Amino acid sequence: MKLTATPAHTRALGGALLLCLLAVAYGRLDALIVALPLIAYIALAAALRPRTADAAHETPPAVAHVSAQRVLEDDPVTVEVSTTAPHTLLSVGMPAQAALRMTPRNGLITGAGATRLQLLPLSWGRYDMGPLVVQHADILGARRVAEAVSPPTISVSPGDAAGAGQRRLNRVLGISGPHLSATKGDGIDLASVRAFRTGDRVNRVKLARDPPAPARSTSTRCSPSATPMSCLITDTDRDVHALASAFADRTGSSLDLTVRAVAALASRYIGLGDRVRVHDFGSRIASIRRHRAGASAPHRGPARSRGRMSDPIRRLTPLGHVRSGTLTFVMSPLLTDEVAAEIGRLRAAGADVHVIDTMPAAITGLASRAARDDVPASHRSWATAWGMRVAERKVLIAQLISQGVPVAPWQGGDGR
Repeated sequence: MKLTATPAHTRALGGALLLCLLAVAYGRLDALIVALPLIAYIALAAALRPRTADAAHETPPAVAHVSAQRVLEDDPVTVEVSTTAPHTLLSVGMPAQAALRMTPRNGLITGAGATRLQLLPLSWGRYDMGPLVVQHADILGARRVAEAVSPPTISVSPGDAAGAGQRRLNRVLGISGPHLSATKGDGIDLASVRAFRTGDRVNRVKLARDPPAPARSTSTRCSPSATPMSCLITDTDRDVHALASAFADRTGSSLDLTVRAVAALASRYIGLGDRVRVHDFGSRIASIRRHRAGASAPHRGPARSRGRMSDPIRRLTPLGHVRSGTLTFVMSPLLTDEVAAEIGRLRAAGADVHVIDTMPAAITGLASRAARDDVPASHRSWATAWGMRVAERKVLIAQLISQGVPVAPWQGGDGR
């Protein structure tokens, strides 16, 4: 990038030339005296012009850094924009974003060589803060150039995941090394050699090691499959939110409650040493297998999906085989019979199913507000319709409870 003259520098140069011509043509010494400050400004600007080793005197581009790329809600993040060019003033402007508080509030700041913006994310999600508009100028404002800089993306996890469970493992299962469970089985880490018995796999028999005798031996291995597994099921295609903005009320959206519940439960059970699998009945969250949940669930779950958000509601994607006794949490606003039928199928398969109702409290309270005089007429019909829909949900919830499936609303990290 090459610095170009600013309007102030152009006006100073034109004024100095005009005054010098007047002084020479008419012998006016006062015109020359008036031109001296302008000449000094031009000379000083040329002396303090940012220079590099490049023959074209091009200014190196600015670089943006963030203090952390993965944070929790209400954790401050610092964005620093700097340049290696000497005697340079940087003016940085950041576009405003919902649920992102900036200091300064207008997102504009100027500094010598480097500037810092303080950000405070108020809600979970993935924040793409760019492009930042960065203007390079010398200290006198005689030359400047502008560019666009894209800082790294910030991923903000729900605050419910913080302290969800005491971590008893030093590493995530199956990611940075084998996890040695207490039960020996057909696993991944060699434990000992024992006599072959009925039910063992034939390829486990050590024919090269065994003598020609009727008794064969096989390797005993520590199996991670003996580790308890938790299954988290979400219903994201049916996102229900109140009339108010979801950023103004953090519990104003069923998708928001679902993500908070997934983040908190995954962090808790992974910290306790369990394997976690995430499955979505809808299409916004890609299913995470149990071998990848340890690395992906705490970070991939709490991210606002930007793709296929406007697609029509699709057919429910059922969960495949589930082992009997698997602890299963289903997070859904419970608006369709298909979800209830899938919950019943999981219950019949032997899974220990717990339903977390993610219907926002603002929606369930609309029925009582419909008859109030202070509610506008335009909102009264909306409240009445949702009141009828909530009444239908009560029948569905009663059927689930009668089948032995507990149903409870999500109350946050401290209330589950």
